[in-house]
Amino acid sequence: MYLLIETGDEGIEDLCYLSDSSVVILDKRKEFIAKKISLEAELWKNESPEFREERMPSEERISDYFCVQQWDGEKFNCACSKLGVSPSSQMLR
Repeated sequence: MYLLIETGDEGIEDLCYLSDSSVVILDKRKEFIAKKISLEAELWKNESPEFREERMPSEERISDYFCVQQWDGEKFNCACSKLGVSPSSQMLR
């Protein structure tokens, strides 16, 4: 069982999707990241290009906030590295 979560700077922001399939959960992860990128672009659309470039988070940074957790029978643990979607840098939360 896999659980896709969106994290924030202070912990879990949203429980996004639950699936038995790693393929499905990775597809959903891509969908949620694309949606978040679209929302960020909409938020910053009225700003100057220079300001947007400086302040809007990159796709890589946005994807770092989505974590795939796997149920081991007792608890959920991060499965990002196992599934090849590790964050670009260590995320301490």
